[in-house]
Amino acid sequence: MGPFGPDGWQPVCGPDATAAGLRSTCEEALALGDQEERLIAALLTLASGEGGVEEWEPFDLAEITGRVVAARREDAGQRGIEVSPALSAAPATGPCGFGVLNLP
Repeated sequence: MGPFGPDGWQPVCGPDATAAGLRSTCEEALALGDQEERLIAALLTLASGEGGVEEWEPFDLAEITGRVVAARREDAGQRGIEVSPALSAAPATGPCGFGVLNLP
């Protein structure tokens, strides 16, 4: 059967356990912990490097949609498309500045 049990794992307790098996398992657990720690640090760095969302603010999605439609209405008309949206208040919350779009 070799150093591994029938299910592929080294026994770390019981009559088949060995000091080498326990040592190997502990070293693997420590290595996995180190990998997780590096992953978490990388994710935190990425989040802070991307500006992270520090503050949320309310905005009206209908108002943004209305501005987008208004900005594209002339283009649509030139293509023979009539756009007549029926918008009503659509409150949402998002990152600061999300509700402010730079539209042409």
